[in-house]
Amino acid sequence: MKRTTFIPLAALACLVAGCADTGAPAGALTQSELEALTADGLSMAIGTPGSGFSGQFELTAEGTGAGYFDNAEGERTRLRGPWEIRNGQFCRVWDVVDASGNRISEGEDVCEDWVRIDDTSVAVLVDGRQIGVNDW
Repeated sequence: MKRTTFIPLAALACLVAGCADTGAPAGALTQSELEALTADGLSMAIGTPGSGFSGQFELTAEGTGAGYFDNAEGERTRLRGPWEIRNGQFCRVWDVVDASGNRISEGEDVCEDWVRIDDTSVAVLVDGRQIGVNDW
């Protein structure tokens, strides 16, 4: 007996033309929302009570960012580097710098999903794992 497999038309179209699967978590800001939010630059508080770090960060409209975070022991780490909105994510390369702005270590390309908490804050996820909260 010959077995026949039926593929729904939508699934067949995905196989042929490709389907967009953003993989973005529910509630994640979209490409256009991220672009609108950061278009004029953005000043943010980063971290949350109990997360082990807190700090401030400034994003410029030109695609650079700089700021710092303090860990639970009060040690300050300064960061700076380029950022962009790419494929519906906030992507950045933050270098660790000293107080004079000299690079201590080179950052890696990291893309974050920003999931809306309310009108002025997002949970920050990398590879589906929450790494912090940004408030503005």
